Amino acid sequence: MKISREFLINGDSQYIEYELTGIELERAYNEYVDRVEKDDIVKYLDDSEYEDLMRIPDDLIQRMAREYHKIVVDRQNQILDEVIEKFGKELEPYKEKWKVFSCEVTQTRTHTYTIRAKNSDDAERMLNDYFDHHEYEVDSDFEDELPDTDFGWFEEEEDFNPDNADITEEEEEW
Repeated sequence: MKISREFLINGDSQYIEYELTGIELERAYNEYVDRVEKDDIVKYLDDSEYEDLMRIPDDLIQRMAREYHKIVVDRQNQILDEVIEKFGKELEPYKEKWKVFSCEVTQTRTHTYTIRAKNSDDAERMLNDYFDHHEYEVDSDFEDELPDTDFGWFEEEEDFNPDNADITEEEEEW
């Protein structure tokens, strides 16, 4: 973004134009938002039952502005969720599409897991991650001591609701 500033040099007015980088622009925007929110707090206090506002420590105003900002952002996100939900049918064609893959896993018995993934490589990776980090669940699925595990071939399930898959992508918290 280009900015033009007027500078007085030896009584002469000169305009200098320069480009802000993305970081500078973001920093300027954040400073502006911070100033506006502090001004909102002070104006609200002035309109309320408070007086002698000049004696209120700037640190207190700053902390109030930060809290105000967190609440505003949280409410904005709630409002955005409502708007997106309202336009859900129109947004449906642009929604991420999932497929479901089945893989037989053989131990002392055979248990079929369904995996919501975008392709068979992702499904295989997700199944391996699941087995590495969910021993208790796998144990209860097979109800026996776990011998060597054999994964069968991955097959795409044509008529299966992806929301009902046994395994889905997980956050990296391991």
